[in-house]
Amino acid sequence: MALSLNHVHLKTPDPEKTAKFYIDTLGATKIADIGDIGVRLDLHGLTLNVTKHIETQTRDQKYGIEHIAIDADDIQGMIDSLKANGA
Repeated sequence: MALSLNHVHLKTPDPEKTAKFYIDTLGATKIADIGDIGVRLDLHGLTLNVTKHIETQTRDQKYGIEHIAIDADDIQGMIDSLKANGA
């Protein structure tokens, strides 16, 4: 099964300030705005979604890495593997 990194989602109290750091310091480029909650960046091939807390999200939200999104070419195989390993 082939896996690939889709994106990393960061939560921050100030998405614009955080994005500016990645742009000015690490050479990221802005790809798009994410509504009024944040921005999407390209960090040398790695997509970063940088947002504030999302009001409609019902789960507990913390600042830092929200999640790492991985694509799988065999979704059912991935589900089976996760279940077999206790997820």
